[in-house]
Amino acid sequence: METRLTRQEWAGRGGVLTATGQKCDDERQEFILLSDVLGFSSLVDLINAADGATESTVPRPFYVPGAPVRAMGDQLGRPEDGSPTLVRGRVTNPAGEPL
Repeated sequence: METRLTRQEWAGRGGVLTATGQKCDDERQEFILLSDVLGFSSLVDLINAADGATESTVPRPFYVPGAPVRAMGDQLGRPEDGSPTLVRGRVTNPAGEPL
């Protein structure tokens, strides 16, 4: 599929980048969040992944201030949302050796 972005459309996107930059400071880096939202962070991880490695995930923006702390094995969802699912797995390096 080909995209024919116009100069006017590109100029409009420049405003988004400018506004994003204006929100950044020493403790807040909004370009990283924008990169996550646009999929660039995942693309960089995918390009640099080791052969045979599981695709990485982006830890942001899933943090929610004030969310309840959960212990290992606690149910994450609400009981009224359906039946729980048991997921088992193991973590290995690309050679299949446990980490």
